[in-house]
Amino acid sequence: MNGAAADRCLFWAAPHRPLFLAAFLWAILCIAIWPMGGAISFHPDLPGGAIHWHAHEMIFGFGGAAVGGYLLTALPSWSGRDPIAGTPLMALTCLWLAARFAVFNAATLPAWLPGGLSGGYFVALALILLKGILSARAHAKLIFPAVLILFAAASFALLSETGVLTIIAPLLLLAFLQAFVASRAVPAFTTNWMQLTRRAPLPAVCTTSRMAALLLLAAAILLLTSQRQTASGILLLGAVLAMLGTSRGWQSGRALRDPLICSLHLSWYWLIGGLALLGTARLLGAAQLETSILHATGIGALSTKIMAIAGRAAARRTGGALVPGHLFLPALVLIWLSAFARLLPLPFPAFSTTAHLVTALLWCAGWALFILYFRPALTGPPLRPVFSGPKASAEGHPP
Repeated sequence: MNGAAADRCLFWAAPHRPLFLAAFLWAILCIAIWPMGGAISFHPDLPGGAIHWHAHEMIFGFGGAAVGGYLLTALPSWSGRDPIAGTPLMALTCLWLAARFAVFNAATLPAWLPGGLSGGYFVALALILLKGILSARAHAKLIFPAVLILFAAASFALLSETGVLTIIAPLLLLAFLQAFVASRAVPAFTTNWMQLTRRAPLPAVCTTSRMAALLLLAAAILLLTSQRQTASGILLLGAVLAMLGTSRGWQSGRALRDPLICSLHLSWYWLIGGLALLGTARLLGAAQLETSILHATGIGALSTKIMAIAGRAAARRTGGALVPGHLFLPALVLIWLSAFARLLPLPFPAFSTTAHLVTALLWCAGWALFILYFRPALTGPPLRPVFSGPKASAEGHPP
């Protein structure tokens, strides 16, 4: 087998490779395709046309591939088994690609097919996770296949002819998933980094406030589906307070010294800020502000979290803490600036069109740089664990 053929085989040796790359490329293409507007043959009975397609694909296309790459990469640490690879991984990736094609051409296909393929990707992903979780009796992880089934139902509902579900519910479901993962991952990665670099005190975790934040956020999502503006706003603000309590002992100031750890912390605080703005807008009845807030939250919180986690897979392993390449921080900064630009219409409505253009340019440039940064993680034998460097010993030294 020659070098090129070997690289192609190794590309399918780890789920984060094809699925993360698909997410990054789709992040750019969704913005590049959107101005085509009427060229998108989206279902004519659904409101919004190209805007509806853009919103669906950023959450279920871009977000769906990134979530799949993360969960399938984390699964071996829960189940003790090898990660999905080879033909099954190819089939799952092809299902994701088929869903993107079907959603783009929804008006020319049977009404059930786009929703069936898009939802089918999440169902397949849930079944893979469910098998590994049940075999390892890791019942605490059952939340992940449950959330994926909800994503499947939400995607199907958004692509149905009725269009009864608004895009805010699945976006907040993605925010819930981020809060669930980040509230454990951020202090865990920070603890290991601080032990490896001999820093103290170590992060503290408040389990009570974490559970309160997740329950309040879940309740807010349920109320959103029933269009209860004020009640959902109160619950969102309650979740924000609980999330602040959760991260009170995380040593976030010290985390600023490391780009990878810093990016995890800042994505968490972006999420808190976005939920606070959304909750306030709902209490004030300012529905016209929600689009900008949701975009900024999706960019500043959810997208930077994806970049922060994926950035660890491509970082150098030198025997100590993970060290990102020189393109990581510029790419991340461009995405942060994109999020700030999307908030510009809140105080300055007259700059809305300019803000949209600047946001799109910064977004595409950021992901293009990140793809260049991520390239080394696509070839060669996969390094495991994918998202973690060496574990610190009890004395605070690398093993």
